[in-house]
Amino acid sequence: MARLPQRIVRMVSLLHQRGYTQLYLYSGMSPSGLFWRFEIGEMKGGSWPTDKVLVSDTVQDSGPLDWSVDTDSLEQLCQRFIEHYQLDKPKQDATNRSYVQWFSELSDSMGEDELLIFYADYPGPYEERLRSAPGYNPDWDS
Repeated sequence: MARLPQRIVRMVSLLHQRGYTQLYLYSGMSPSGLFWRFEIGEMKGGSWPTDKVLVSDTVQDSGPLDWSVDTDSLEQLCQRFIEHYQLDKPKQDATNRSYVQWFSELSDSMGEDELLIFYADYPGPYEERLRSAPGYNPDWDS
């Protein structure tokens, strides 16, 4: 079974496939490097991150989440996320299409043990990922 961070990334991809194209994932490593931090929120005008954050959390390889336990199937994880955060019916937003495609390609290209990292306390390839990310707002300060 995939580690919890990878399952969250795949869940966001599945949510996009189901039409929740307004959602973004912003994730990185804690200063200690032991925890994966993430936030899932809703874009505004195709821009992210935003102040419309649904969940912000820190996880390791396994453990419970606010909306589900990590032993659920990907389908259950996705459905419970929709129910827990009471997401409206999917919104097909053409302004987010390039982000959804970029995110799908990025998540599909990740190795089995690779974490999706956009920030950390050390230099790395994540810096280039953000430069190429559609809608990323580098001036955002949550």
